[in-house]
Amino acid sequence: MTPDVPVLPLTGLEGGTLTGFLAALGVLRLLGEQDASVRLGWSPEPPHPARLTWPDAAEAMEEALAAQLRQRVAPLQIFPGKSRLKEVTPAEYRGALQAAMAQPDPLLADLLGSLGSDAAVQVTKSGETALMDPPWCVLDGAQQRHLLISIRQMQDLMSVSAQASMMEERNRPLEKLRATLQGPWPAMDRKASLYLEPTRRDHAYQWSDPMRQPLLSAGLANLLALVGLSWWPAMPHLHQGEVRLAVAGCTESGSGRTAITWPLWSSMVSAGAVRRLLLSPAMQDPSDDFQALGVTRLYRAEVRRHHKGPKMFEASQCVWRSGGDDEQL
Repeated sequence: MTPDVPVLPLTGLEGGTLTGFLAALGVLRLLGEQDASVRLGWSPEPPHPARLTWPDAAEAMEEALAAQLRQRVAPLQIFPGKSRLKEVTPAEYRGALQAAMAQPDPLLADLLGSLGSDAAVQVTKSGETALMDPPWCVLDGAQQRHLLISIRQMQDLMSVSAQASMMEERNRPLEKLRATLQGPWPAMDRKASLYLEPTRRDHAYQWSDPMRQPLLSAGLANLLALVGLSWWPAMPHLHQGEVRLAVAGCTESGSGRTAITWPLWSSMVSAGAVRRLLLSPAMQDPSDDFQALGVTRLYRAEVRRHHKGPKMFEASQCVWRSGGDDEQL
């Protein structure tokens, strides 16, 4: 990074949350692949908002990012006609991956690689063989939460009707994107979420059942997070005699519990450096070597299944920091 490249604060993308962290990775991927001078870093103070190097004004960055979302992300066909990964057969996955790998843009192939593998499968209640959910996925069909439907809902947020002639209608996705990047997030989208944050709703002191009320989310933050997940491939591995999916930074501890860990770093780094860091073996074991990579914090969020209901994320915690004691959000 040269000293004269301005640094833009992205105060809406907080590294202390999994969605904020992944969304910042999505920004870095989409813009960094177009301009090699783009770098990503984090503010040293909680909640650690993202910082981005960009050679122009913030408005130009927002317009460039919106164009990337419209042109590269919104049109992606991710198992059309399916609602859950358990509806996708290994043969269908192989066919989709082979077609994606033939495209000049690697984004779709990387996304498919983050969603599953034809080597890690499950047998459904109907006796068919289908893909296994990645360990971070909590959209398994419980309470009508379907991963692939949610992805399409997020993609639709960047679509502008061909008949839309009013400038206000055409600028609406850009305005929502600007609010997403700068915060607070506009929670106005139904079922357009990866549900990577706590979603439990208390019943006490309410006249009506909150579970009957629509849960609104920041859809564009989740769409950017989906792009960020493309840098976290799901790999098959043998676990207690069973082939399962493994993702760097994700550890399963039994009883339906999974911990997802992610790093924050002090300097402004490139897209390639971030990808190497995410796949580092040190992600599982903080050490002096990890600190030497420039990492200053490790955050972690746990996924738990509450009784017979859906899996949900708990609030994230800082579990390691360089040269200091652990802290919590």
